[in-house]
Amino acid sequence: MATAIPQQLNYAAGSLNSLPEGTNSQTMVVVPNNGSSFSTDGAIISFDLPSRGYLQPSTMYLRYKCTVVGATSKAEMKGVPAYTPFVNSTVIIGSQVVESIQNYGALQNVIINTKLDVAGKQSYAYGLGFSSTSVDTMNGRELAAITGEEWDMAAPLNNVIANCDHLVPLKHMGLVRLQLTMDALANMFTTTTQTSITLENLELVYDVVEFGSDTEAVVASLADENGNIMIKSQSYSTSSQTLPTAVGGTQELVFNNRLSSIKSLFTILGGAGTNMVNGSYYDSCDITNDLGSYQFFVAGVPYPARPLSALQNKAGIFQELTDCWGGNASDMYGARMSILQDEFAVLEPGTTTTESPAKFFVGVNTERLPESSTLLTGVSSQLTPIHLRIEFGSYETTEAHLITLVTLHDVIVNCNILTKQASVKV
Repeated sequence: MATAIPQQLNYAAGSLNSLPEGTNSQTMVVVPNNGSSFSTDGAIISFDLPSRGYLQPSTMYLRYKCTVVGATSKAEMKGVPAYTPFVNSTVIIGSQVVESIQNYGALQNVIINTKLDVAGKQSYAYGLGFSSTSVDTMNGRELAAITGEEWDMAAPLNNVIANCDHLVPLKHMGLVRLQLTMDALANMFTTTTQTSITLENLELVYDVVEFGSDTEAVVASLADENGNIMIKSQSYSTSSQTLPTAVGGTQELVFNNRLSSIKSLFTILGGAGTNMVNGSYYDSCDITNDLGSYQFFVAGVPYPARPLSALQNKAGIFQELTDCWGGNASDMYGARMSILQDEFAVLEPGTTTTESPAKFFVGVNTERLPESSTLLTGVSSQLTPIHLRIEFGSYETTEAHLITLVTLHDVIVNCNILTKQASVKV
């Protein structure tokens, strides 16, 4: 039997390797091409990425200054403040819209709360815009004064470019434009005492790597006969359905999300009424009042195989949530959540505050094989809509609710190094 040397003693490993000659890295700072100050509902903030080098996806983030003017009392901003001002994120390549994520601020609120634990939120509190690092106030932001406040924020962006698993060849893609659309002022705050919000000093920051001519020749050799190279990425899509008041029994909600590789399904069960102050996107409560169950259907196949029952075992719903983004290998120790027991336990009807929102989310993983070298690891909807079946048991809702489905899905970015054009397949 051959004896293997431990990796820790293999001093020769990689010692002969070096970066190609001419390799360099530079931080790019891009400002909006359509203005320097944005303060109106629906304002579009547009960034054009220079066609230069290879973008390092994990380095992309947005930084800006936020100014809110108040009137009669301290205003309270919902969710994760760094993302709350934005209702839509769009990526345009050439003249084609390749990604448009609706309710972007609400989506990022979900992702932060299900991918960062409380300690993580505390560590990033300054950049994310939280007003306090106390455990019970790591949601939203209460402004410092009645007259308002001015503060800085910086946070990673989540889009099809930033989620690529390889360097993004901007030099071979032509025009790449990122757009963020501002939400309505009333949707950002749980209060009505603010009179305006202004975003300034906006900068999109990322690193690019440039290589010498020898490396470029190698990249060209990796393309197919038509000059195409493929990069795996992922994206999120959202869609909503209204559930009216006084419903019970079994409700089947249909969402027109048709995708070829769905990795995760996630539901925001929107709060409603005067007691749930964060509204339909930043409060999510158990609308079955601990008496019902939830189950998704993709191309007629149920996920999970048995309904998630709030009556029989609500802890099981929480456990599925910890695993919903991370592949089909359960890893409780590796999961990161910042959902407190009281936040997950909110029922319909319930009472919430900016500092303590309802976070009863329902999520399941649908990935067939995690961390695979194959391009598509999720399940296909086979050109059919996705269904959410809610069993209410003996309960009937007392308020109307907005139910939002979030799908995480694979994306293939196809770049043609000959024509310098790119397209996306989902």
